[in-house]
Amino acid sequence: MRRQSRKEALGNFGDGFIKIVGVIIIGMLVINFMGDDDSSSTSSNNANQTTVKNSENNNATDEKNSIVEVEAEVEPEPVIEVTATEVIDTYNANEIRGNETYSNKRARITGTIYSIDESFGSPYVIMSTDSDDWSFTDLQIFFEDPDSEPLSSLEKGQTITVEGIIDGMSINVTVEDATILD
Repeated sequence: MRRQSRKEALGNFGDGFIKIVGVIIIGMLVINFMGDDDSSSTSSNNANQTTVKNSENNNATDEKNSIVEVEAEVEPEPVIEVTATEVIDTYNANEIRGNETYSNKRARITGTIYSIDESFGSPYVIMSTDSDDWSFTDLQIFFEDPDSEPLSSLEKGQTITVEGIIDGMSINVTVEDATILD
């Protein structure tokens, strides 16, 4: 048996190496080509998913519109007619009952002005209780548009009626977005 020369040995190795590299390149091209088919089907699937999502969004929009229509048909809650003393006394007796009765409800409140003040540029009126019981709690009324309200013409001790939304109690019972009715 004859021994191969280095050139012959490398030549055989080189031929095998080239074949292996060629197979790998062809395999990668086939995988890439198959991936393109997957991506086109993925694109098709994405298009289908987009259509489904758009359909779902349209249904959600229709449901929202239906909800809005239903809400529009609901009659607003009546305005509660109450005195400042009644609100304060209810909260002083039981804050939970005060929240259940008044919190987040529109009320027309009549009371006597205890003070007219301003805090951080927001004017407010304080009404206190007329009851004989001493109370830390007052009714603090903030106005919807303080510039349009005749706050500078009000006097301590004057009885007024305001309408606003009772916000609940922290230190005082607060009324937000109020307007003076008389």
